[in-house]
Amino acid sequence: MPRPFTVLFDACLWNETVTHDHYMVTREVEWGGTTNHISIAELQPKRLRGKSHTESHEIFEDMRRIAQLAETGRIRLYDTIELTFEWMGRPMGPWRKGEFDLFKNVTVSRLKPPVERSVVFSGFDSHDDFKDQKRRWLESIQEPRFLELKRVIYRKHWADAFHLWTAEVHQLDCLLTLEKKFRNNLESQKKLTSKVRILSPSELSERFTLGYRIRKKWRSFASGLGGDRS
Repeated sequence: MPRPFTVLFDACLWNETVTHDHYMVTREVEWGGTTNHISIAELQPKRLRGKSHTESHEIFEDMRRIAQLAETGRIRLYDTIELTFEWMGRPMGPWRKGEFDLFKNVTVSRLKPPVERSVVFSGFDSHDDFKDQKRRWLESIQEPRFLELKRVIYRKHWADAFHLWTAEVHQLDCLLTLEKKFRNNLESQKKLTSKVRILSPSELSERFTLGYRIRKKWRSFASGLGGDRS
């Protein structure tokens, strides 16, 4: 059996694992000979922030495929305590581990980040303080590889750079994220590269399709032919 494809799972994706949520809607009710409008919580397919219903459906289908790949052992998912802190600093998402959570049966293993920290939760202005703690901590890290990443990555993406560094330290295959700006930032510079791939859910899902494997074999074959000519 081939080695599982190893994946660091970005915290932002947890909101993309639950396919349905309750939304407040207004409904007409006939009662006592009159029409009344009432608000009820109705279960509906979830529309992701900034996405159309069609785009949301496509992302959920990719996530469903990734969950199946993880359940069958073809990929192995990891997170870190730092990713958990990041998730805690986001707006509360839908309830996980329920009927509509695609990852309710998926195991996500915990990795130790290359640098750890303690987090202090304040009762006042907690969100701003939480972000400020993280900013100061990222600025304080002086490890050589992370310094290299900080030199070429915009400051607002330093947290993503930290997750990439974590994946590198543990020799994972990819960082799974929907964050395109960080990836574009990294690819736009020529000073450094990473062996860890930054993939979206659709790209990771596609890697396990028959068409992808055929294209990969063809590219390898064509590359071999080119090498023979030289």
